[in-house]
Amino acid sequence: MSTNDVAIRKIRSGIEQGIIITNEQKKGRGRFGNKWISLKGNLFTTIFYKVNSNYNLKKITQKNCLLIFKTLKTVIKKISL
Repeated sequence: MSTNDVAIRKIRSGIEQGIIITNEQKKGRGRFGNKWISLKGNLFTTIFYKVNSNYNLKKITQKNCLLIFKTLKTVIKKISL
């Protein structure tokens, strides 16, 4: 399954923000509908949250980088235990 598919299901169920993480995808999907198979052992994520209609792309990029950093820090801690 694709992390995008999981995120879409969560959004439709009323969840407004989250990060989907997996180390393998069999039905990966990305920008412009590109498809791929993601081999086990890598990290694949989808981040979703509401965006204000007056969004600032620079701020969104900074927020995404911070979210990815915090997520990686958490995942690395769990792997190291």
